Amino acid sequence: MMSDTDLNEYWMKFFRDAHISNSERTIYVQNFVEKRIKPNALRQLNENRLERLGVTVFGDQLSILEQARRNIANEEAVAVPISPEIGHDD
Repeated sequence: MMSDTDLNEYWMKFFRDAHISNSERTIYVQNFVEKRIKPNALRQLNENRLERLGVTVFGDQLSILEQARRNIANEEAVAVPISPEIGHDD
């Protein structure tokens, strides 16, 4: 289980990577931590849920959803094991 400090650090990096301004980033991080939004909730984010979390600026919503897609894709790439080449003779 992630502590509030770990969640704070995760969301700070997430919003920085999404190119959210410093002032908005601080507010969004506080809202996500306060509402106990975990990284595994990225797949469930949408415009409506972001708005309920205080993200009302449409451009920020788009940036956050795009960053969520990137994070999900990166996690899936890391989770897929690399198998040895079949039929490869050394």
